[in-house]
Amino acid sequence: MQRDQFLSLLAEGQRVLAAPTQEFADARLEFRQSVRHFYGGGGNIERRDRTQFGVGVRARLRGRWGFAAIEGDVQWKEALAQAMALAKALPTGDGAPFAAVSPLQVAGEAQQDMLPLDAERIWGLIERAKLAVPGSSHVRVRTLLETGWRGVVSSEGTLAARPLTRVSLALTIPVLAKGGRIVPVLLACATSGSRDLVGDVLGKLEGSLPLLDRLCSALPVQPTRCPVVLSPACAGYFIHETFGHLCEADRVPPRHREGLPLGHSVGPPDLDIWDRGDLADASGSLPFDDEGVPCRPVVLVDGGRWVGLLHSRATAGAFHVPPTGNARVTSFRFAPLCRMRVTELRPGRHESDDLFAGVADGIYIDFPYGGHVRSARFHLTAMDVRRIHAGKLVEPFAGAVLIGEPLAMLRDIDAIGQDQQLIDGLGTCSREDQRDLPVSMLAPSIRLREACVVPL
Repeated sequence: MQRDQFLSLLAEGQRVLAAPTQEFADARLEFRQSVRHFYGGGGNIERRDRTQFGVGVRARLRGRWGFAAIEGDVQWKEALAQAMALAKALPTGDGAPFAAVSPLQVAGEAQQDMLPLDAERIWGLIERAKLAVPGSSHVRVRTLLETGWRGVVSSEGTLAARPLTRVSLALTIPVLAKGGRIVPVLLACATSGSRDLVGDVLGKLEGSLPLLDRLCSALPVQPTRCPVVLSPACAGYFIHETFGHLCEADRVPPRHREGLPLGHSVGPPDLDIWDRGDLADASGSLPFDDEGVPCRPVVLVDGGRWVGLLHSRATAGAFHVPPTGNARVTSFRFAPLCRMRVTELRPGRHESDDLFAGVADGIYIDFPYGGHVRSARFHLTAMDVRRIHAGKLVEPFAGAVLIGEPLAMLRDIDAIGQDQQLIDGLGTCSREDQRDLPVSMLAPSIRLREACVVPL
């Protein structure tokens, strides 16, 4: 769909929502095309194409919210009528105020030309990975190319459109460690711009050759509690999962808002955590959120103290603060939730070597494979795991899982490095039914005073 055609459909929706039949209404119009390729080590390629086109309308009536989504032909009046009918059928709302914002008028520029993910170069990448790990025939690559448009309109006069452009490439190398354990090593990156992702992952592969060699002779780690040093990539996962989700304001029940420990210490005095949407090419960055609120940096932790939350217009009204531009959806099928964009742990004052110095016996963790919080416990799976002895890296282990209680682990940070890196493409964020939201992380290495590490 061309830009002008998309903007014309948005303008039609804005006219429909402007009719004074409800307190407030907004909608997200989306046209998105995606192509996924799965490259197998045996020379096969699987391709999956998908086109998404539809509108999701949200309406507020006497403090009650209704939402309806229609896929295919855009039926603005029908979607609004369905949302209104649902709002009328629901019990009386809580009457919480809805934060006011100035109507946004933005017509996004056409999408950039992206470098193609050349199949011949990808097969070359797979062959290079096979050479790096003799006997590994199950090296695989998955790619995603996504283009399209998303627009937001509201009864207050907002009409804003932005291009949806994202490319990602992930290479997974299964390594057979000593004792028969398979350790999957993930090398991935993503962009919303024109970076050469094949070249990026090839560079990561060359840099990981020592790890692949170590894993072939590595044994499982023994369960232990000890000092732990996290690489920038693992620290990014750590901050995103242990603290970022706690800052999503719509997770805070109304009865708990007064008791929220804002202003209280949650970490060391040099702990500073932000959420941003202004990093060029980061897949979590965006100019405005899915309510049409311009994105601004949000300070979540300042000097070790919890000072901020990530807000939508609804939560901002309930907390009597300005919205932050963190209302996001994974597609038009959903109403907005408070979600992260680029979660940043600001650099500290320590050189990288300082984090290892003084550690008599500990663990170093790099190359994350996934992280989550379940039943109030944080889990981070990582592949590059080595013992620290007398401040030096010594024998490797065949992966490990870092486990702990989120806020307690945050308080256990006792050193923050200066080696901040952007972590993009290693994963996406899921919450409730909204899965695979593009997010990014920006973090340096950190050291935990003590943490629990167990085998994969």
